[in-house]
Amino acid sequence: MSNFTEDAIKRSFKKLLEIRQLKDITIRDIVDDCGINRSSFYYHFQDIPALLEDIVKEGTDAIIRKNAGKTIAECMEGVVEFFLENKKTVQHVYRAVSRETFEQWLDRAAKYFVQNFFSTALSDTEIPEETGKMLRQYYVYLTSGFLLKWIAKGLQEERARDFICLIHRLGEPGDLLKQLAAPKADEEQERE
Repeated sequence: MSNFTEDAIKRSFKKLLEIRQLKDITIRDIVDDCGINRSSFYYHFQDIPALLEDIVKEGTDAIIRKNAGKTIAECMEGVVEFFLENKKTVQHVYRAVSRETFEQWLDRAAKYFVQNFFSTALSDTEIPEETGKMLRQYYVYLTSGFLLKWIAKGLQEERARDFICLIHRLGEPGDLLKQLAAPKADEEQERE
């Protein structure tokens, strides 16, 4: 029964976020919408920020599960699709929480996507530890940095599609690794 109530609270909150700014949503609004009392709300969540945090983590985990094992560009397509499907909610949350908090959420998702890609798609590739670390950071900064700017500019679909095309053109980390390894291989051949 408690999962049902918790899910009802989350559904009501998401529904309200589609039509109102976060600052304009009260616990009373949520409990009235889902037909429960305030004590039921407080049984599940400490306050609205705790509810929001739970929903964001849940959404991030869902995006991550849905895109597990895909390339970084494909993962970005999944994130963009999710954000566009929930555009109003994303904008309302972005405007309501601190930039630092929002960046942490994006970085968590980006780090997971990139790490997942490196550990699955590149598992057979020998990568020097420092090179791998720099490449992971590069792709995390690239993706989370784009998403932050994109959200700040209003989540324009065309801009996102252009970015996804750019990531495809830049290639995946494996392609970049081959380019980085090529000069080393050439040097070794010259020494022989």
